[in-house]
Amino acid sequence: MSEAELQQISQRIEAAGADWVPRITWISELPRPEVATSFGFAARPEDIDEGREAFLSARAHEAAVALPSKIDWRANRGNWVTPVKDQGRCGSCVSFATCAALESLKRISSEDPGLEIDLSEADLFFCGCGPCCDRGWLPRAAMERARDEGVTYEAQFPYRDSDQNCAGPYPIAMSISSFSELWGISERKAAIVDEGPVVAGMEVYEDFLYYGGGVYRHVYGAYSGLHAVCIIGFDDEKQCWIAKNSWGTGWGDDGFFEIAYGEALLDSSFAFFSPRA
Repeated sequence: MSEAELQQISQRIEAAGADWVPRITWISELPRPEVATSFGFAARPEDIDEGREAFLSARAHEAAVALPSKIDWRANRGNWVTPVKDQGRCGSCVSFATCAALESLKRISSEDPGLEIDLSEADLFFCGCGPCCDRGWLPRAAMERARDEGVTYEAQFPYRDSDQNCAGPYPIAMSISSFSELWGISERKAAIVDEGPVVAGMEVYEDFLYYGGGVYRHVYGAYSGLHAVCIIGFDDEKQCWIAKNSWGTGWGDDGFFEIAYGEALLDSSFAFFSPRA
């Protein structure tokens, strides 16, 4: 099935004039009923409807802001983005996206792109949400947990992709002072430029499982679920966001991806969450 589907996706990409490369990945080879175990963004349909209204309202009142046309925190006078991780078969994407943003924030606020920082997704997720592999979580709740309780080091509470018992409290490796919920495109870009990577939600379709590089646009397949990712930059020339995923380096472009503005509801129905040191 994977090879036949890959061929169909390639044909759809060419027909649509899209500019991305599909390939077979570990997640594209999972049985379709099992794919969503590697998502975990628990937004409800009414949240999506409210988000769309918030986005449209923000866009109607948005003022022009002078911004660079591109930023990528992997190459912004240094690499401020920590290595890609793999959430495995647990709906913990919100925790991985949040820890990714926090790790970059720690490097940026410390003015040290080489700073060794490895936060515990297990601490944030299982101590903040509980046994939530099957339920998933929300970015606002993860940000509140990081603000109020902090997050420990990975070495203190190592992650595995099944429900784990929280035996904390653990030593705090990092906490945030506050966070912003962003709806306007300009304010999202400004936060990425000024503060660093942010957390976002998106829809996943079957073709996204095959993503291997380029600027993703949905061209094939059914809706598969909701997922949280870390946005590490944007590129106005390519008209895309640049993102860090949590499906390991064997998926995508070494675990990263580019996604066209307006795709998968990423920037039209879900807030971006920007943490502050």
